[in-house]
Amino acid sequence: MINIYKSSTQKLSEIKTSIVSKYLAKKNTLNLKLKNYKDDIISKLKSIASKKEKNNYFDSKDRNIINRIKSSIKEYKAFMIKSLNNYNIKPRNKPKQKSKISFRKDNRGKKYIKYILGNINHYRRSFVNKANLFTRANFNKKIASSKNESSEKFTGIYYGEHELFIIPIEYSESITKFLKIIKIDIPTEVIGDSKVENINELSNIIDNVITVLNLEDSALIVLLPSSNFTARSFKEDEIGIFAETSTSVLSKSPFLPNNTIMSYYKALGKNFNAFYRVIYAEKEAITSWEKVLEDVNLPVATFSSSAFNIIKTLSEDIKEEMVIVTDIEKTTTTIYLQIRKCELFSTRLPFGGALYTSNDNSLSDMYFLRLANSIKQILENNSYRSDYKTFVYGTGLDSMNIAKNTLPEGFSRIPDYLFKKNMLDDELDRALANKYQSLLSIFGNYVEELLK
Repeated sequence: MINIYKSSTQKLSEIKTSIVSKYLAKKNTLNLKLKNYKDDIISKLKSIASKKEKNNYFDSKDRNIINRIKSSIKEYKAFMIKSLNNYNIKPRNKPKQKSKISFRKDNRGKKYIKYILGNINHYRRSFVNKANLFTRANFNKKIASSKNESSEKFTGIYYGEHELFIIPIEYSESITKFLKIIKIDIPTEVIGDSKVENINELSNIIDNVITVLNLEDSALIVLLPSSNFTARSFKEDEIGIFAETSTSVLSKSPFLPNNTIMSYYKALGKNFNAFYRVIYAEKEAITSWEKVLEDVNLPVATFSSSAFNIIKTLSEDIKEEMVIVTDIEKTTTTIYLQIRKCELFSTRLPFGGALYTSNDNSLSDMYFLRLANSIKQILENNSYRSDYKTFVYGTGLDSMNIAKNTLPEGFSRIPDYLFKKNMLDDELDRALANKYQSLLSIFGNYVEELLK
C-alpha cells in the first residue's frame, strides 16, 4: 500500500528544497555581482589614492577613471535596487557604513578621495588636464558653477620672495571680481628659500585671514612663482620610453635626484615629432606646501605655477612659431620659450626688478636692455630668429612702477583683452590694484580657465 501522505510530504519537501536552492543560488549570484562592482570601485579608488600620495598629481587618465567610477556607482545602485526587488531581499535598516578602503598612515589620499566623491555632483569636471598646466605640483581640479549657486568663491594665494598675498575672488555672471588684496611679509623662519619651515605658523596665518574675511566657503587657487620650477623638453626618439628614473631625465633637474619631483607631458609636433615636456620642482618645497594646504582644510582648485596657464592662453591666441613669456620677480627672472606649441624650455636669470626700481624709467630701461640681450643670446644659441615679442608679468615688473603702455620696444604686458572679464570691487583701492596688476591678471586667467 502506497502512503500517499508520506509521498506528498516528501514531494513538498523536495519542491521546498529546490526553491530554496534556486533562491540561494540567485542570492549568491547577486552577492557576487555586487561584490565585483564594489571591488572594482574600491580598486580604482585605491589606485588613484596611492598615485596621489606617491606622485602628488592626477592626469587625464585619472579623470576618465573618475568618470567610470561615477558610472559604476550609478550602475551599482540601479542593479542593487532591481535585484532586491526581484529577489525580495530586504537590506537591514540603517546599516553601518564601513569603509573597506585601506590607506597608508599618511591620510592625504583618503581625504582627497573623500573630497572628490563628496563633491562629485557639484563639480562639472574633476581635473585640469596636465596638457594645460604642465605640472605635477598641483591638485588640479576644475571647478564649475553650481546651478543652485549664484556665484563661485575663490581665495587666491600667491607666495614669492617672502611676500604672501591673499586675494578674495568672486565669479558671477561671467565676471571675475577681486574684493581685496592682503599682503603679509613672511619671515625666513616660517618660509626659507623655498621650503615651508614652520607649517603650523603659515597655516595659522592663512587660517586667520580666511576667518576674518569669511572665506570658509571658498576654494583655494595657490600659485608659486616661476623660480620654483624648471622646464625642459626631450625628443621622444632620443630617450625612447620615458622614465622618471632615467639618468638623462634626472640629469636636467636643478635638484638632487631624491629631492626632485617632476611632471611630464607628451606633446606632438610637426611631422609627428613627439616631445616630452618635463617640469622639475623641489620635492621638499612642494610637499611642505601640501601639508600647509591640508591644515587649512579648504578645497584646492589649483596648486601650480603662475606661468603655465598664461603660456597656454597666449599660445592659443598668438599665431606665432614661438611664444616667449617672462616672469619678472624681485630678485630673479625666468624666461619661458614655447616652440610650435610643443617644446617648452625655461632659463633663470640672476637678476630681477628690485634693483631697477626708480621714479622714472631710467633704471627700468637698463633692466629691459639686459633682459633683451639675454633673450637674444638664448635664441641665437638655439638657432632661432630674435624678433619675437616677449610678454612680461610678475611682482618684480609691478615693483618697477612702469606706466602701463611704456614698455620698451619688443616687450608687452599680458594683453588686457585676455582678461576682459576682470573687475575690481568698489571697496578695493585702485592704486593698490594697479600696483599688483600682474597678480590680478594671473588669478583672473586661472579663474576663467577653471570655469570654462
